[in-house]
Amino acid sequence: MSGIQTSSFVKKLAANDRRTREAAIESLKNYLKNSKKLSDLDYQKLWKGLFYSMWFSDRPRPQQRLANNLGLLYYETIPLSKFISFLKAFYFVISKEWSGIDQWRIDKFYMLIRKVVYYSLKRLQKEQFDTNLMEEYIKALSEIPLNGSHKIPSAIPYHLCDIYLDELEKIMFEDLQEEEEEEEAKRKEIIENTPIQKLLKPFQDLAKNANLKTLRKKISQDFLQD
Repeated sequence: MSGIQTSSFVKKLAANDRRTREAAIESLKNYLKNSKKLSDLDYQKLWKGLFYSMWFSDRPRPQQRLANNLGLLYYETIPLSKFISFLKAFYFVISKEWSGIDQWRIDKFYMLIRKVVYYSLKRLQKEQFDTNLMEEYIKALSEIPLNGSHKIPSAIPYHLCDIYLDELEKIMFEDLQEEEEEEEAKRKEIIENTPIQKLLKPFQDLAKNANLKTLRKKISQDFLQD
């Protein structure tokens, strides 16, 4: 996408008119499905545009729909061969742009991170937690949002600590009824078939390597105990 194309595309995603936004999402889906030769830099440029589409989305319901639709790209749209590149692009851009987000916009970006986490985990589940894909996913988290350095705004790993287990539990058990005894066998089977320890590894490493003592403490005392 050229700069002009991206600018026009983002304006349509952030438009007040629902039909315009929905058409832009469909265009984005088609673009991502059919453009399999995009580089990591291309995905970063695209996510920079998508970041500002969320920035300019002002009302709660459009924000919720947009965050959900952008998260869904990881589950329904992006080719498997590009899944990790697209994920890394998101974390790269959100980390780079985070310091410029004001107090009135911060909540919708927290929501966007939650949707990306949820649909990314759901995609891993869809792919039956493929070993190679899992390795690349864990590596992506460890390299960018959970690398423990001062270059990553602390709010991002803190937020991931707050939501990651909730979203993992959600994708594991969302199809089961909470209080039906016959579901217990299914629940145990799901636990056995989900590589939980691998999915938690980036946080275990961060508990040892994070520069911030408060972050190490939060992971050890809150996240891992939970």
